Amino acid sequence: MCTSCILGYTYNSGNNSCEPQPINCQIGCYYCPFGYIPDYPNFNQCIQCTSSSNCARCNPSNLTQCLTCINNNYLSPTTSTCVPCPSACKSCTSNSSCALCFPGYYLRYSPIAAPLLCLPCSAPCANCY
Repeated sequence: MCTSCILGYTYNSGNNSCEPQPINCQIGCYYCPFGYIPDYPNFNQCIQCTSSSNCARCNPSNLTQCLTCINNNYLSPTTSTCVPCPSACKSCTSNSSCALCFPGYYLRYSPIAAPLLCLPCSAPCANCY
């Protein structure tokens, strides 16, 4: 349940959710929903990124190149696309380095060279470390 929204989204008090702002703006599109960027230099519409559905923002000069990703995805440095995190990772920086885990998993801390993975908690634990 939302109580406020990030730029590019409008708060709907009827169902306490955030809804994307209109793609065609009459006054000016300076903030667009995830997966879109403002049409530079006119700012009269939001243009959809073409690289993937996981792209939050893309390069205005190259709509296939992601700059940032939506949650639970990381930006691949080699392809500039958004790739899903491993299944138990809530947030990650690569396919072998989790930053946060979903409930029921813990982050296995290890030497710097080893990957940081989310491992399941032992039953009957709901959360663990």
